[in-house]
Amino acid sequence: MRPLQVAAAGLALAVPLACNRSQDASGEPPPDGLPWLGHVFDVQLRVAGETCEGRGAPWALRQTSATLAQSGRTVTLTFADETDNAVRPVVLHGCVVGAADTGIELRLTGTTRSAVTQGQTSCTVRMAFPASLGEEIDHAEAAADLSGEATTNLGSSEDAWIAAGCPNADEDAEKAFAHVVWRVCEDGGLRGSFDAQLAFTGYACHAGTPCTLRFGAEAAVAEPHPDAPVGALLGGVCD
Repeated sequence: MRPLQVAAAGLALAVPLACNRSQDASGEPPPDGLPWLGHVFDVQLRVAGETCEGRGAPWALRQTSATLAQSGRTVTLTFADETDNAVRPVVLHGCVVGAADTGIELRLTGTTRSAVTQGQTSCTVRMAFPASLGEEIDHAEAAADLSGEATTNLGSSEDAWIAAGCPNADEDAEKAFAHVVWRVCEDGGLRGSFDAQLAFTGYACHAGTPCTLRFGAEAAVAEPHPDAPVGALLGGVCD
């Protein structure tokens, strides 16, 4: 994996899902052989394993809906909880690769933060998808501290990867930015098994060591792509 430049951690947080539902989902049509991805999904998310020992962020399991914006191969997937605006949305960016007969994947990456205040002190919890991205952020921030840099520039490296598009499934994995994988099934539903890192900063944090959550997730299409033609490819084999 290529080293990250020192950068400001994280991707921008999304607006609540109620706004996302009304946004224009149209973009460039997918290239031949890639699916017209659904626009809104109902999500079932569970923790399959963890090293956090109860230290997880309070919003880690509350995202029950997802909105997807697609333009060509580029994808933005936003998870939110419609019932609680205090729950921070999680925004993942990336692209779709593969073929219907061998499997189609969403390759996504991103971070989000949640702050908790206790008296005059606060604790910020950062969640990074995948955990290896969080480790890269940790290394970049540590290097910035050692060099005396006031700010970091993680976002520029991540943005460059997204702009270039992630590699095809048969290309060298070292060319890819750290990403989580969602399989796109024949009916357009999504399945994923991936990890995320929780990292803690601030005087109110009682445990500062980063930890890892392992997620299992399924997402059923609630609203299809608004521009998908009749008989359009929706996904591929999904083991």
